[in-house]
Amino acid sequence: MRFSITIPDDTTYQIDTEADKEGVSRSQWIYQACIDKLTRSAPQTHQERTTPHQESIKGDEPSEEMVDLRIRCEYQEQTIKDLREERGYLRGEIARLQQANDLLTGRLLPPPKAGIFTRLKRAISPAREE
Repeated sequence: MRFSITIPDDTTYQIDTEADKEGVSRSQWIYQACIDKLTRSAPQTHQERTTPHQESIKGDEPSEEMVDLRIRCEYQEQTIKDLREERGYLRGEIARLQQANDLLTGRLLPPPKAGIFTRLKRAISPAREE
């Protein structure tokens, strides 16, 4: 989903600076920041607390690396979903354009000439002798 927000210039500058450091776009950086905030504040399920990938030293808190991996995973899943939706839309557009092309082709081009066999058959048929 796309939406518009208003952010002060100094905050935008800070976001751009951090995004450049990480090598991502402004939009992607803001998206990752939102996911990071939501992931850290969301209540954990029992399965998340007992995941063996978490460091046992930090207890039930996921490591920074795990949070980053979750963020990237969620971002990639959203990207895949968006690409699938776009693919469906583009397939519909292609079908519509092909249909329009077929209609225009029939109107603009002359009818095809008869093939060689049809011309030979006409040439040797008795109707031609009259």
